[in-house]
Amino acid sequence: MPSESKEAKRCAGDDDGDVKQSRSGGDSDSGAKRAKDEEFDEDNNVVTKVMKYFFENQEFNQAFQDFAERECDLFDTEDEVEMKLEYVHNAIDMPASTRSPWLEGMKRALTILCTRVRRYTDVFNRFTALFESKLEAFIESQRSTVHEFYSIVQKAYEADPESTLSVYSQMLVAVCDFSVFVLMMRRTREAMALHAARK
Repeated sequence: MPSESKEAKRCAGDDDGDVKQSRSGGDSDSGAKRAKDEEFDEDNNVVTKVMKYFFENQEFNQAFQDFAERECDLFDTEDEVEMKLEYVHNAIDMPASTRSPWLEGMKRALTILCTRVRRYTDVFNRFTALFESKLEAFIESQRSTVHEFYSIVQKAYEADPESTLSVYSQMLVAVCDFSVFVLMMRRTREAMALHAARK
């Protein structure tokens, strides 16, 4: 794979740098600190470039806006969910003599719910695949690898979990969180309904 050969070259280059530094008699601790500072240069690393792309690239953002608008009708609004939960709560409080029809209704409701969850999951999986493919393509366009990206994120988190790079990576992870995704889709549906009502 091309990324493996780049990675091998990078590792080989790192070994040569260590040898040169030890031959020059420089302080190995200060050299290691300099290398670490360069690795976490917040203005010039792949994580920062990805975040700029994430927030500033119109084409990237439009792809996800289009996706959300195309798929949002499947997702209940929060009001619809509240009404369904209220229905279930009231049905549970029914006397035992009236529960037989209720039980049939609950079976149907659970079947619908399971189908809906499968659909939500399918849309979510397509969303995350799109998100990951776009980020991977961007990372590779920056002459980097996904492995390098995750390595920088991991080292930044280990050095300081509240650093800018760590927070950036947490934002990226949040985008691919199922509950955040469902909320985004519901809000998109509500916004589209509001926009349609104004026309």
